[in-house]
Amino acid sequence: MIFKSVSCKIVRFIGFIEFTCFTLCFLLPISLAVQARIQKFSLPLSSATRLDSLSMTTEWTRQFIVRSGGNPGELFVSKKLPLPEQLTGLENQKAYLEKFWLQNKVDILDKYKQLSGEEFKSIYENRKYPDTISLNSVQTNTPQNNLQSNPQTITGNSQADVKIRLLAKQRGYVLRLLADEDYLENIDREQLQSKAKSAFISMQSEAAKSGVQIGLASGYRSVQAQRRLFVSRLLINKSIDQDINNFYQQIGDGLLDSVVIQTLSTTAPPGFSRHHTGYTIDLNDGVVGGVFKYTPSYIWLSQNNFYRAKQYGFIPSYPEDTEKQGPEPEPWEFVWVGRSQLVDTANSDLPTFETIL
Repeated sequence: MIFKSVSCKIVRFIGFIEFTCFTLCFLLPISLAVQARIQKFSLPLSSATRLDSLSMTTEWTRQFIVRSGGNPGELFVSKKLPLPEQLTGLENQKAYLEKFWLQNKVDILDKYKQLSGEEFKSIYENRKYPDTISLNSVQTNTPQNNLQSNPQTITGNSQADVKIRLLAKQRGYVLRLLADEDYLENIDREQLQSKAKSAFISMQSEAAKSGVQIGLASGYRSVQAQRRLFVSRLLINKSIDQDINNFYQQIGDGLLDSVVIQTLSTTAPPGFSRHHTGYTIDLNDGVVGGVFKYTPSYIWLSQNNFYRAKQYGFIPSYPEDTEKQGPEPEPWEFVWVGRSQLVDTANSDLPTFETIL
C-alpha cells in the first residue's frame, strides 16, 4: 500500500514536470511573441497625458479606441499607412480613419501650451503680422466711387453695404490687415508670406513621411477676390427673376438679414478675411475628399491640442467652442503665428524638430 501511494506521487510529479516543460518550450514563446506584437504599437506616456487631453476628432473615434482596449496612457508611433485606391461613402471613410488613427501614432513631448478655443483666438488677435498694411491706409488713397479698388465697398449699394458690415461685426468679424504684395511668394498656384510658406512646406514634408498628403487649397486672397467670393455666395439667395438692385435694396432695408447672416456664417466680406494677411491657409487632404475634419490630414494636425500644427507655428484659425469669431468653425483653415507664443516656457529645454519663427 505504501509503495502504491509513493508510486502515484512520483507519477503526478513526473506529470507536473512534463507540463512545466511543455509550457516553457511551447506556450511561453508564443505568449512573448504576442506581447511583443502588442507593444510594437504602444508608446507609454507620462501620467500627465491622458486620452481626454487628446484632440479626438469625433466621438466614434473615441469609442473605437476604448472598444479596442486602447490604453488611455498611450499615443501613437509613426507608421506609414498604405493609401487606399478608392474611398466612397462616410462609413468607408470612417473605417479608413479608424485604421489610420491606430497605425499612425505620435511621440508627444509636453512642450507646447494646451490652449482653449478662446486662447487660440486671443493669440491670433494679438499677433503683430509683419509685411502687412492697414485697410485704412489703402482706403485713404482710393477713390470712393471705385467699386473694384475701394476696400469698404461690398455690393456698390451703400445702404446694403452698411447693413452687411453691421451684421458682420455683430458676428465678430473685424477689419483685417492687408499683405504688402511685394513680399508675397508663390506656392502651388497660391501666394503666402515667406515665413508661412516655409513653415507650410516643412509641415507638409513631415506629414508625407507618415503617408499623410496635406494640400494647400487657398492662401492669400485680395480684397477684390474676397468681394467676388462673398457677392457670388450672397447672390445664390436671389431669385432668378429678381432685379439685382432691388435685391440689394431689400438688404439695405433690413428685409433680408437672414440671407446676409447665412452668407456670413461661411464667408467673410471684403476687408474682413484673414486670408488678406497672407498668413492664413485653407487645407485639403490629397487622399480623402469630402469633409476635411474626417480626413487623415486633420487627425495628423489636430492630435493633442494641434501639437503638430504648433510645431510649425500654425494654429486653427476658427477653433470650436469660441464665440463671435465671424464664420462658423472651419477645420480646414489654419493661420501662421510663429512658435514663440505657443511654447510652454516651463518645458522650453525639451528638444524640438526645428525652429520656425
